[in-house]
Amino acid sequence: EKRALLETVAANAREAFATHKLRRASDFDARARGLKELQEALDLPEAPLRIECYDISNLQGNQVVGSMVVFEDGAPVPQHYRHYALPEAEGTGDDLRALTLWAQRRLAAGPPWPDLVVVDGGQGQVAAVARVLGEVGCAIVGVAKGPSRRAGELEDRAVVPGRKNPLPLRPGSPELLFLQRVRDAAHRFVLSGQRASRRGGLASELESL
Repeated sequence: EKRALLETVAANAREAFATHKLRRASDFDARARGLKELQEALDLPEAPLRIECYDISNLQGNQVVGSMVVFEDGAPVPQHYRHYALPEAEGTGDDLRALTLWAQRRLAAGPPWPDLVVVDGGQGQVAAVARVLGEVGCAIVGVAKGPSRRAGELEDRAVVPGRKNPLPLRPGSPELLFLQRVRDAAHRFVLSGQRASRRGGLASELESL
């Protein structure tokens, strides 16, 4: 009876593992198609296998934190996420300067280089990153709010260096939704770093008291 039970468990495990592999293969195929669509939408030479997204957060111009989230093969890689304090930008309230400082740190860190950098912002933010990382050769796209076709509303639009008008990505299209997903992941991550920075500052104030 124990042998029969063991054989049943083994058969169930083999079936579950086969189903898992099939699901993983299906997920990978779907991500590969999505990256191909993104490549075509952004007119990239190759599908962006490594994507990095940068975001900046501050508290009334202080406790400035930069963040990076990383997606590889269309999936997040949390072990590559990074937070950086940017004390050089303290008290300025200048997000473009903070983003430039962050890009300089990323350049100093070296490879692996991203195929695509996503920035939370418009032409100003895109240009700030492009001035620093242009020598790396990665593509850069910004996701920023702009006027919607519906009067009085705003919608996310994709902008790239050197192009005055946003890219013609349809709202709700898979390409724009993917860029929004990456941008939102960076936003959540930088806010978590900002909260940790505030807790550290409060602890220091309490210790001084």
